[in-house]
Amino acid sequence: MAKRILIVEDEVRFLEGLELYLKEAGYEVVKATRGLAGLSQAREMAPDLVILDVMLPDMDGYEICRRLRADPETENLPILMLTAKTQVADKVAGFKSGADDYLTKPVHLAELGVRMEALLKRAKTSLELAARVTGRVIGFLGAKGGVGTTTVAINVGTALSQKEHSVILIDLRPFFGTVSLQLGLTLRSTIADLLDTGPSQVDREEMAMRLISYRSDLQVLASPREPRKHLEISPLHAKAILRVSKSMANYVFVDLPARPSAASREALMQCDFVALMLAPEPLALACAQGTLTLLDALGIGESRVGIAVVNRTRSATNIPLPKILSFLKSGFLGSIPPDPEACFDAERQGTPIVLTRPKSLIASSFRELADRLSAENIVLKREL
Repeated sequence: MAKRILIVEDEVRFLEGLELYLKEAGYEVVKATRGLAGLSQAREMAPDLVILDVMLPDMDGYEICRRLRADPETENLPILMLTAKTQVADKVAGFKSGADDYLTKPVHLAELGVRMEALLKRAKTSLELAARVTGRVIGFLGAKGGVGTTTVAINVGTALSQKEHSVILIDLRPFFGTVSLQLGLTLRSTIADLLDTGPSQVDREEMAMRLISYRSDLQVLASPREPRKHLEISPLHAKAILRVSKSMANYVFVDLPARPSAASREALMQCDFVALMLAPEPLALACAQGTLTLLDALGIGESRVGIAVVNRTRSATNIPLPKILSFLKSGFLGSIPPDPEACFDAERQGTPIVLTRPKSLIASSFRELADRLSAENIVLKREL
C-alpha cells in the first residue's frame, strides 16, 4: 500500500506543488492548511509521516508537534518540520518540540524526498526493534545528591559484565556526570551527540558510534564535561535512547540525576526496576520518602522499587536499617558497607572497586546486589 503523508501547510502554491510531487512519487496525500485541522487529520487518518510547517495561522508547528508527541496514538509518528527560519536556535526548538527532521525553505523537493524515505525507514526499524527488545532497564536513583549512586551503578554493572552479561551504562545528565571520570574514560563522544538530531534518528548504528567500551561487555554512554556542549535532554530523546539500548544489551543501567527533570521522569517510566540509593541519615530518609511518593505518582509501584542503603562512613548516628525499612515501608535490595580507602583507591586508578579490591567486603556487597538485580524475578526483603 502507498504510504500516507499528511501535509500541514498554509502556503497554497507550495502545498499544491508538494502534493503533486508526492503523488507522482507514489504517496497518498492528506492536506491541512491550519494547525487544529492538521491535529485532527493526524488522529483520524493515521498517516505514516507528517510534513509540518512552523508558521501557521492558528497554531505554530512547535505546539502541534508537542501535542502529537503527548498523544499515545501519535507519539511515534515521524514528523518532518519545514520553516523559513534558518537560525540554529529555531532548529533546536524544532527538535525539542519533537520533530524528527528539519528543512528550511526554499525546499529542494529531491532532498525532501530523501529525508522522507529515511524517516519512513527508521520508523519501520523502530517497530522491528520493539519486537525484539530483550534487555532489562534498571534505574539507579539517589534519594539526594552525594550518596554514591554512580559508584554503585558502575560497580554493579562491572560485576554483571564479569559474568558475561552485556551492560550499557547511561549517564543521563546533560552535563558533567561522573561515570566517565570514575572509569578514567577519554571522551570521543557523549550523549550530547545524540541530541543534535531528531529522536527517531537514534538507532542502533547511531548508538554504537556514541558508546565507549570500558570492558568487552560494559559500554558507557557518557555525559559531556564541557559547558559549551551542554544540551537539555528531551523526554523523547531519553525514550529513544533507552528503547534502542535495550535492544543492544542484556542490561541497561541508567545513572539518574537526583534533581527531577522531564527526561529523568520519562526514563523512570521506561525502567523495569528502580534501585533507590540512600544514606542512613535523617535528611536522606526524608528525601527517600518524597522520591517514593514521586515514583508512585509515575505509576512505579513498590514491586518495581528497591532500597539500597549506602554507608559512606561508620557513625554511631546512622539510622539503624530496621528503622529505615519500617519508616519507608519499601522492599530492601541490600546494604553497602563503608570503605573510604577502597573508594579513594578506585577513583585514583579510574577502576571500579570490584576490580581493584575484588576480595573486599564492599566488592562482595556490590556482587550480591548485582545477583539480586539480575535474578529473573527480583525478590525484595520487607524486614530484617
